[in-house]
Amino acid sequence: MAPDVRSRDWRWGLLVGIAVLSVPGPAWPRASGLYDFAQVYADEDQAQMQAAQATKPPLAPPSFYDIPKGWYGTVWAGGTQAADISGASSGATAKVSFSLGFAGAFAGGYAFGNGFRAEGEVGYLRAPLDKLSTTFGNAELSGVRSGYGAFVNGYYDLETGSLFTPYAGGGVGVVHFNNNTVTATINGTKVSATTGTENKLGLQGEAGLAMRITDSIWVTPAYRFLWVDDASNGSDHTRIHIFKFGALMHF
Repeated sequence: MAPDVRSRDWRWGLLVGIAVLSVPGPAWPRASGLYDFAQVYADEDQAQMQAAQATKPPLAPPSFYDIPKGWYGTVWAGGTQAADISGASSGATAKVSFSLGFAGAFAGGYAFGNGFRAEGEVGYLRAPLDKLSTTFGNAELSGVRSGYGAFVNGYYDLETGSLFTPYAGGGVGVVHFNNNTVTATINGTKVSATTGTENKLGLQGEAGLAMRITDSIWVTPAYRFLWVDDASNGSDHTRIHIFKFGALMHF
């Protein structure tokens, strides 16, 4: 059988073509041109990506003046001035006045990052008795009205972009008054009585100015008004003005 010349020529041509393609350099300018064309497009894509990254605004770092989000603790102390308590019965009137007193508390809470924060607070207050004025005469008083309070408070911090952050809020809780002894002196005669213990509803409102000292510490001078639902027999409710100074720390 005679060999197939066409088949042999075809195989020979294929081998020659492979050999030529394997030759580097200018032997195949068309293949080199395709490579250069693809490389140009790759360079353009990379340049566009770099330009987009350059024009994208960087993320702003947290400002020193931003109010942190998260848990915090606070402690404060201050002076108190209880308002006079007046009452009337059977045509006779009486009024009890108080001297400057003391209050203090500690609290822990959470700032939500949108200006609002909530906290639980436990505190102590002390209001010294001063004088009793009645329809029949006056008497000097000695003794105190003291007690403890447990409150849930809510506040709103007004961010100003500065070191100073005004805030306002309030709370509701329970006030436990201690069993204190009160002595009245009338024309040299002393008469003593006990006040008894009681638990009463308390409401309070507060406004203050937080001043930033470090990244996580503020000082907080403020005014607070405390109202206690303890009126009886025609007497006034307990009302106490509190001028306080504290420190707040974010964790």
